[in-house]
Order: sequence, then C-alpha cells, then structure tokens
Amino acid sequence: MNKESKSFSPKGFILHLTIWTALFILPITFVGNEEQMSMKKYLITSVWPISWAFAFYVNYFWLAPTYYINNEIRKTRCINIAIIIMFAIALHFWMLHNKEILHTNIVMTLHKQIVLFVKDLYALTLSTTLGCAIIMSKHWVYSENQRKETENIKREAELISLKYQIQPHFLLNTLNNIYALTSINQQKAQETIKQFSELLQHQLYNNQKELIDIRKEAEFIHNYICLMKIRLSNHVKVIEETDIAPNDEIYVAPMILITLVENAFKHGISTDEDCLVHISLKASKEKIEFEVENSNHPKDILDKSGHGIGLDMLKKKLDIMYPQKYTWEKRLTSNNIYTTKITIYDTKLRNN
Repeated sequence: MNKESKSFSPKGFILHLTIWTALFILPITFVGNEEQMSMKKYLITSVWPISWAFAFYVNYFWLAPTYYINNEIRKTRCINIAIIIMFAIALHFWMLHNKEILHTNIVMTLHKQIVLFVKDLYALTLSTTLGCAIIMSKHWVYSENQRKETENIKREAELISLKYQIQPHFLLNTLNNIYALTSINQQKAQETIKQFSELLQHQLYNNQKELIDIRKEAEFIHNYICLMKIRLSNHVKVIEETDIAPNDEIYVAPMILITLVENAFKHGISTDEDCLVHISLKASKEKIEFEVENSNHPKDILDKSGHGIGLDMLKKKLDIMYPQKYTWEKRLTSNNIYTTKITIYDTKLRNN
C-alpha cells in the first residue's frame, strides 16, 4: 500500500487529535453534580479511551495496510478478535479492581458486570472496524485515482502516438513517390499502394485494440520500411530481420515498436555518407526482442521536429502496458552506431 494512505497529513493529524481529545475529555463531561473527578479517578478512567486508541491504530498502521488490503482477511479478523477479547477481559478486571473509585454509587451485580463487559466488547470492535474502514476507504480512493490517472495517460499516449506516427510529411512524400512510380514502374506502384493501404488500415483499426498478434505488428513494420525505402538513395543500407516462433501465440501492444523504426530513419540517414539501418524482431512465447541499429547522424540543433516526444510517449506506453515486464537498452558504439533494444517479457496476460 502507498505510504500516503496510512500517513498523517496536517489536516488528518488535526482531525485525529481533535477526536481523541474529545474522547479523553468524556470522563470529565459525564460526571454528575454529586460526583467529584479526582486526578486518580480520571487516570483510571482514561484506560478505556487508551485501549480504544490502541485497537484503532493497530488496525490503522499495521493490520489493515499489511494484511487486510492484501486479502488476508481471516488473519486480520483472528488478530482483531484476540485483541478485542484480551482488552475486554483486561478492562473488566481493571474495572473490578477499581470499582469503589469508578462506581461509588453503583452495586456491581453479575448482570451489571456482563452489561459493562459487552459494552467494552462493542467499543473495541467499533475501534478496530473504524481503523480498517478508514484505511480501506483511503486505499480505494488512491486506487481509483491511480486507475483514472493511468487511463488518462494511456489515452494521451494513444492520441499523441497517432499524431506523431501519421506524420503529414511522411504521407505527402509517400504519395509523391507513388505518383512518380506510376510513370516508371506501374507494378511497383501498385505494390506500394497496397502496402500504403495496409499501413493506414493498421494504424486506424488495430491501434484501437489493447493487444494484437505480433505477426500483424511485424507486417506493419515491414510495410513502413518498404515505404521509407522508396525515397532512399543507394548509399543507405537497410537490413530487416524477423524471427517469430511459428507455433507460439504471441501478442503485443499495437504501435509500440514503430517509434524506434521512425527514430532510426530520422536520425540514421545522411544525404552524403554511407548509412545503415538494421531492424531485428525476435519473438517467442517467453519474450519479444526488438532491436534497432542505425548510423548516428543527429539532427541539427535548429531542427526541433519531434522534441523526443515520441520516445517519451513510448516509455509511458511501455510502463502502462508492461509494468516491470520490459527492459530498454540504449548505447552508442565506438563506430558511431546507435543501438536501442526493447525486450518485453512474457506474461500470462499477453502470451497464453
């Protein structure tokens, strides 16, 4: 459980202090005109609110956040029953030991003792229940806020992901290249149109799903690479490798790998130097490994396109879809090759 839900805020501290101050003042408030509240009698009477406070905070700081929230309800109940009975018996004997001071005008019959014992049981049960209930309500509020925040981040990530993946200049360049191909190589132009159509279809429809087959994502990446290669010169070497276990059902969050490919073409291409873009996808039931290598040709400092937002959103998506179930390695080798690798580890949720 989060620390905030079981710690005191300034307002919470004041609230607790006010409530317990009121409870400790009760013995004085309910003293009749004929009775006198001595310091000794007050201290003896204060044992009751002290026991209630103990039962409350044992649940508030320990039992509820440690066991109850983790669905160990039976263990919580057993410990609480032991605390309630132990304190009720202790308070009963404490009352009998000090009955002359506490009940000067009351005859302590067996019936009266039973009534007082039941009252102690009730007060202690109420204290333990309140301790658990407050922590559970705080935990529920915290979990609900986290769920809403996660949904908002996911929605934001998906919208920005679409915004930065369907780039207008990419669409325009692709259409211009297809137009040029129609007069040079009609068959190639038709193949390119088909790839372009499948790419757009994937972005518009499969991106709405939580998970898709890894083979569909691989096909989408392949189509994207093919479209990018149309406008590349001969000094750019593009290598594409795919190794997917044929008999395994493997699923992945859609549009979560393409950002690395976009980044490779954006920062790995030079107009006058030999360049390399190497894309490798390996997938099995145990894990998905996606590695991209590219020549390092960083953009000019004046080029502010992207601002790294795509990579930031990719990390958010990975954190949402694969919390603590992925690794992301980045390095720049001595021969000026930038390598980035995402490994997504198998979970029962995603790979059945």
